[in-house]
Amino acid sequence: MKISLRIVLFLGLILAAAFLRLGWPGISEFKYDEATVMRSALALVEEGIWPTHGVTSSLGVPHPPLVAYLLALPAALSRNPALAVAFMGLLGVGSAVLLFWLISRFFDHRVALLGLLFYTFSPWAIYYSRKLWSQHVPLITLVFVTGLCLLVIERKPWAWALVLGGLGAMLGLHLGGIAFFAILILSLALYPGVLSTFRKQLSAAIPSFVGGMLLLLLLTAPYFFGYLLKGEGLSHLIGAIKGGPSDSSFSLLSIRYAAHIATGYQFHALAGEQYLDFYRWLSFPNLNTLVDGILLWLIIAAMIYCPIKAAVLLIRGYRQGSPDGAVPHAGSARYVLLSLWIWIPVLMWIASRGDVHPHHFILLYPAQFIALADGFNSIYEWLSKRLVSSNLRRLLHTGIAVTLFLVFLWQAVEYIGMLYFIRNGNLTDGFGTPAGVIWQAAREARSLADAEALPVVAYTSGVDPNYQHGAAEIDSVLGDQRLIFADRETMVVIPDSPYVDFIDHEGQSYEVIFHHAPGGGSGVGEARLSNGLEVVSIEPATRAVIQGEPFVVQASFRIIALEENGPDYSYTFNLFDSTGQRWAQRDGPFLLTCYWDPGDVVVLTIGIPVDIDAPSGAGYDLIIGFYSVAPTGDFQGVDILDEAGNPAGQYLVIPLAQ
Repeated sequence: MKISLRIVLFLGLILAAAFLRLGWPGISEFKYDEATVMRSALALVEEGIWPTHGVTSSLGVPHPPLVAYLLALPAALSRNPALAVAFMGLLGVGSAVLLFWLISRFFDHRVALLGLLFYTFSPWAIYYSRKLWSQHVPLITLVFVTGLCLLVIERKPWAWALVLGGLGAMLGLHLGGIAFFAILILSLALYPGVLSTFRKQLSAAIPSFVGGMLLLLLLTAPYFFGYLLKGEGLSHLIGAIKGGPSDSSFSLLSIRYAAHIATGYQFHALAGEQYLDFYRWLSFPNLNTLVDGILLWLIIAAMIYCPIKAAVLLIRGYRQGSPDGAVPHAGSARYVLLSLWIWIPVLMWIASRGDVHPHHFILLYPAQFIALADGFNSIYEWLSKRLVSSNLRRLLHTGIAVTLFLVFLWQAVEYIGMLYFIRNGNLTDGFGTPAGVIWQAAREARSLADAEALPVVAYTSGVDPNYQHGAAEIDSVLGDQRLIFADRETMVVIPDSPYVDFIDHEGQSYEVIFHHAPGGGSGVGEARLSNGLEVVSIEPATRAVIQGEPFVVQASFRIIALEENGPDYSYTFNLFDSTGQRWAQRDGPFLLTCYWDPGDVVVLTIGIPVDIDAPSGAGYDLIIGFYSVAPTGDFQGVDILDEAGNPAGQYLVIPLAQ
């Protein structure tokens, strides 16, 4: 059987798309947003907790949670974030297949190959296809657009299910999905014949419409009923929209960013401050500004060309009329729909006058590539018609082939080069710590802790995975262990059993250390507290109080008893002189009570900042206390107990030698 060149090229491009999107899944960003989405997916799989919202938007309100439901599929198999990255990459490959089908059906085969070529090798398109917090999934966007084209251009009544289901999925992924609701309404207004066809084909259209509406409601229900209609969710969203930065200056940056993410322009930003090192390491001419800069402006031109061509074809269609039985103005409809897809989100962000970022335009993928491919094909056809000589045509074909080869060779080198640059230990402030780095350390911690269910003490910059990075990333890979979070700057936790330390070195690297059970430590401490703590020792590490310098204290506490549903506590360390004047104070959170276990020891090393006007040579008292914050906002101190177990004040007072 003879296979056409078009099929060979299609299969080759799909294989290239799979290679670029599925390769090296461990070299992918894994920061707070990615970890938060993974934690929601894991909570659904492991605890049956259905998420009602996702990561917080730039408006200060959370996005819908559908991406967590998608990631529940790989999360059910493993906590390894690389598997989730590969899953998102697989959806990206699916979008490449559907893109080719869509363009082939509604444009032509040459445009389909060109559009697939541009989409396959675009560095930013590949990068965003692997993001776990992705604000939009191109495969889902293409499902909606495919349904809309079938509905408007071919009047297929069953396409309502694709349109409404795809719309529900996009609204369930991100607040920006509202742009596609506007696209649908405008499409129906511009082509009222769609509704006329609906009335004529009720028996076929109603089941599809009802099914699509049910899917739309199902996909948006967790956010609508679980967040917006509970508490102050809806008022918070409305207030955020009304109170947005409407006084910001008018900017056309949205147009540039819409084209920007369809190229590799400024892809070196992932290397952060090391971008010059990246290009030196690449040992390849820096073509970023030349190649991707030219592509950027070509895409902007194609975005502008698209509505112009739609208008020209629409006017021509009105003059010529439509053949009997044909859909009116079907020739221009594909360009009208493509123009709406491109320009409604762009205009929405221009109108918002808020802070605009390139990732806001993921919802355009892959419309930019369709516009560029069609514009490129139009130029090619125009040139071909004017080149009479076969030699000139051959030269044109050769020139186009060589140019495209060099452009996409550069983009592939730039993308793969960035992955290898990071893989070789160049952890950048732009890309962050790759998912594979934290997972490798987590696997080591698991191998040490799993056998006997040992506690894992995670030292990081934050102790609450719900709100703080560091803790969120660690919890997503080790949350099924007996995990204890401790502030690496001030705290050491020594469990009363063998244990494993998991140390986060500011996201640059992770260290895993096994400890045997500590010996001794069962003697009577210096004091008991009413919340179940025992003071083991308090040792000033600094000999004298010095103006403007921190006074360092090391204090050890043993957990004796646990409170049922007890509150979390904070500490307060103070320096008072003999007159009762306070010259230094430092408050901070103690180990969260959910991590307390009898026999565990917590060591605090606190540097108390001394006022620059503190008198030198004066006698000072070190005063230490603990307190909790009631739901009313009131502070509630913790009592110090005497030998009989009765309250004897709320502060430990340690006189300091002069």
